Amino acid sequence: HASLAPDVLKKTLSHFKNLTSLDLGGKKATAAVFTLAAKQPWASTLESFTYRECGATPFDTVGLLGQATHLTSLSMTCDADVLRQLSNAWRKNRGGDAAPLLASLDLSGGWSGRIGWPALEALPSQFPELEKLKITMWLSNAQPFRQLAQPFARLLELSITRLIASYSGGHLTSEKLGSFLRTIFAATPVVETLCIHHGSMYVSGRERKEGKRMDPFPGVDGALAELPTSLVELTLASMVLTASDADIAGLPQLR
Repeated sequence: HASLAPDVLKKTLSHFKNLTSLDLGGKKATAAVFTLAAKQPWASTLESFTYRECGATPFDTVGLLGQATHLTSLSMTCDADVLRQLSNAWRKNRGGDAAPLLASLDLSGGWSGRIGWPALEALPSQFPELEKLKITMWLSNAQPFRQLAQPFARLLELSITRLIASYSGGHLTSEKLGSFLRTIFAATPVVETLCIHHGSMYVSGRERKEGKRMDPFPGVDGALAELPTSLVELTLASMVLTASDADIAGLPQLR
């Protein structure tokens, strides 16, 4: 709880014996709190963890979460290094060959939660059991989108809350967005719920007075013809669709 002093929070956590779900946040949830939590007997039995902006950094959670080999749900704004460390720790603590059990991953949230294309590419191999993924991205027109080496074989729900950073550059081109969508569709062969928001660039009042205007929203370059046939629910936002894009009769389950 945000109002608890660090010492009180540490004492409270030390009283639990069979904790399976933990949600921590607030300035008083310090690195020392996570260090103590990592020493508790319930550290290895956690199944769900939510990290909110707090006095500790995402790196400070690795000592605790690395022991949570039964973790199936994680909600945390962090970068690619933290994800790599967690994946490696879980594999090591599960015998070296066993894949992490993580099935639900939410990386959306504040600025620190934005991930780039390389981080997304790594997720299927890091967490092959993923069934639900929610992310915020930071892409540009200079970024090439190559086919993922390993698909999200079990992913049923994918939500991308934003593809671009509002304050960095402009919108993707239609060609670039189409390339991204095709790559994502190919990497999610069994997805049932897909939600992708392109996002919009920010133009300040001063910039508007100087003549700057928001870029037009991109089209999808015909990419919807390659939507996964497993799709049941589709949400696209801040994109321009043509009449031909809307012709997705080959998706009988779509509603």
